[in-house]
Amino acid sequence: MLSLLYGVTGGFEQYVGSEFDEALWEQNSPQVFEYLAALKPHLWQQGSTYPPSQARIADLFANGEIWLMPFFVGDAAVRIQEGQFPASTVVYAIPGAMLNDPSFTAIPVNAANPAGAMVVANLLASPEGQLEKLKPEVWGDPPLIDINALSEDLQTDFADVEASYGLPLRDLIADAVPIVNADYTTRLEEDWLRQIATR
Repeated sequence: MLSLLYGVTGGFEQYVGSEFDEALWEQNSPQVFEYLAALKPHLWQQGSTYPPSQARIADLFANGEIWLMPFFVGDAAVRIQEGQFPASTVVYAIPGAMLNDPSFTAIPVNAANPAGAMVVANLLASPEGQLEKLKPEVWGDPPLIDINALSEDLQTDFADVEASYGLPLRDLIADAVPIVNADYTTRLEEDWLRQIATR
């Protein structure tokens, strides 16, 4: 939905800022919901119902009931290798629509073992941890570190894992756009439920 907001209203730049802009929302959001309303007849079951989860969407794709779905490339690679998705499945990035959504590790102030939590956080952020997370069968998350700054051996290890994806990660993130103020996502979801999903 956030990619759609950016795409039909002229890009993400106008939404960057610490505060939700109600006037901007009122000006731009009708374009999003007009687009979604026009798209609805072309959706699975003509948009009369929506799959309740990503797992159900994956099942619909695997069964050939839908031909296009948003999916992280690492998980798709595993499903192709395991025969859940057809071998003809192609993974691609839509320029300017791929959200750069890094995950974060937080340690609560009241953590029972903050030192142990810091060890885990450091492991996840380390090149070796990032390499393990990159493996589709483990986590399938792109690295948040500069691969070019690593040793040649580690760069080779990353390249070997990346080769199983079917799409170079540099292509995937080349046109990545940021996630802006979360209030835009909240409003997209609320207004989608009110204007599209329940009609």
